[in-house]
Amino acid sequence: MPDCLKKKIDQLNKILAPYGARKLSNTELSILDEKYICVWELPTDLVFNDDSIVLQIRYKSLTQHDIPEVFVSSPVINVCQLPHIEKNGKLCVWPNTYIIDLSDNSYVLELLSDAYSMLKKGIKGDLRDDFIDEFQNYWIYHCNKIERVISLCDLNIKSTRLVYGYKAKTLGWIYSDGEQKLINWLDNQKLLSSNSDNSNARDKHLRQRQLSRIISIPLIFFENAWYPEQYPRTIRDLFNLINEYHNEPDIVDEFILKSIANIYNRNPTVLIAFPTPSGMNIIGIRISENVGDRHTDRYDTRAIANGRFHINSLLDGHRDYINGRILKNRIGELKAQNILVERNDNSWIMGRDHNPTYKKISEHTVAIIGCGSVGSSISRLLIQSGITNIMLWDEDSMKSENSSRHLLGFDSVNKNKASALASKLRLEFPNTNIEYFNEEWSENAESSTRITEADLILSCTADWNTEQQLLSKQSQCNLGVLVFAFVEAHAMAGHVIVNQIDSGAFNAWHYTQGEKIGALRYPATYWKENTKKRIAACAGEFQPYGAIPLANLHSLAARTIIDLILNRFPDSSFAYSYLGRQEELVELGGQWNDCWINKFGNPNKGDRIISLIYENSSWMNNDA
Repeated sequence: MPDCLKKKIDQLNKILAPYGARKLSNTELSILDEKYICVWELPTDLVFNDDSIVLQIRYKSLTQHDIPEVFVSSPVINVCQLPHIEKNGKLCVWPNTYIIDLSDNSYVLELLSDAYSMLKKGIKGDLRDDFIDEFQNYWIYHCNKIERVISLCDLNIKSTRLVYGYKAKTLGWIYSDGEQKLINWLDNQKLLSSNSDNSNARDKHLRQRQLSRIISIPLIFFENAWYPEQYPRTIRDLFNLINEYHNEPDIVDEFILKSIANIYNRNPTVLIAFPTPSGMNIIGIRISENVGDRHTDRYDTRAIANGRFHINSLLDGHRDYINGRILKNRIGELKAQNILVERNDNSWIMGRDHNPTYKKISEHTVAIIGCGSVGSSISRLLIQSGITNIMLWDEDSMKSENSSRHLLGFDSVNKNKASALASKLRLEFPNTNIEYFNEEWSENAESSTRITEADLILSCTADWNTEQQLLSKQSQCNLGVLVFAFVEAHAMAGHVIVNQIDSGAFNAWHYTQGEKIGALRYPATYWKENTKKRIAACAGEFQPYGAIPLANLHSLAARTIIDLILNRFPDSSFAYSYLGRQEELVELGGQWNDCWINKFGNPNKGDRIISLIYENSSWMNNDA
């Protein structure tokens, strides 16, 4: 044994000896579930079920960075008998984020003291509400290992209702409030056969078969979560909980019985939702056995008091139907199979129930014109910020040379940018509704009128003709706010312009006639030579820049759109400009432009955001 290791063991022996600690032998260590280098056992004056509690402090190593684990050695305390005890007797004393001075071995006394205090409070019942606060941690110990279950249900709707479910081979069961919402999610994940106009008869038939397998099941809302002793072991336990704690037990019972008798519901399931201090929770309970002959099961739609359910296996041979109350009694002793449900609803995804803005954001539709290096990445940031409804326009195809600065990669080469981007985003974020149009947006385009459905419009084309058509449409159709996002040479400056209706802000930023039409009046950068590069194609040229400087514009544009949705700005036209690092600008052969310096001030070393405002037909530095 190394001297440093022996020294530390001697220190711990000295620290723990006054508390009656005994170091376990190598033989005793060998029978433990995991490998530990050192374990000390300590008696306590705590009593559980008439037995004295003995603790163990276990070290997997004796390095400075290793915090030991605390176990209840005896008596055996089952999971959920006391809070914060795992299946093998391990105590969850300190969170992973707990910070201590590991160089001083006396911290072990603090750890043992906290463990002792926690057990004492648990035995007295003072920590009973921790079962509710950390419900998922305890429910999981009572769950059966079955297929994955995903919930899209809106848990902000605190009511008992029917929800829709579909079993996918790769993902298991998916449940949603609305049938169409469920279908959209399945389509986004490519779990259903195609429904496009080009789909063949076989695909359409297969899709109809798939959709026929969608079932409805009850989602039951309880005002309060359950304690471990309330977890249902049988279906009768579930009915008893409903009768005792639900304000409409008869209606809930009917939901359950009709779900059980549905011929397409081969594994009857009930979802349960309730609030906890850490947010809304949803779990599932499945009946462990089939309750009838699934080829002949039928149910009528009358109330339970009169309801008669035709289930051959439950009949006694003298009746054609069984009364609902009898059915309830017959299935009472069937085992309740507890299910862990994975939340995938927007409230959970967008802040784990603690984002007050997500709902307002999700109600807005954003149109993005141009799905190139600018528009593609902004679309993803908007979705990650809570936008669920997006419309995309672009007629261009993805090229391999685009991949260094585009959200799409090589797998999308030769595909239409709008179509490929929509497919990628739907797959990554199936809760979204994304439409695409593989054409350039113009007033004459077939899809042009759809732009009026958007709450905000983002133009990322840097195309003068398209931008002018949008401005014209804005005035004619009262489109609302237009947002323009574009970069200068080498992406050393990026601009986001917010143009209110008939403000003239965007055009005031540009020359609108003459030889310079469409050029910037106030470029932030100056280049002695033309920075655009020719390519071997008719009238082909491009602006060279990479992904890193471009990312500044992406975040600036996305943030601006979210701020507009949340009404964080006055109803005036404004702009944000990101100015890159002067050092990099000079390396590329550029410098700060005198016209920018004279108008808005010297950026100096750059790497900053400038706030600009359009007032009295002129642009001004809002920070000045």
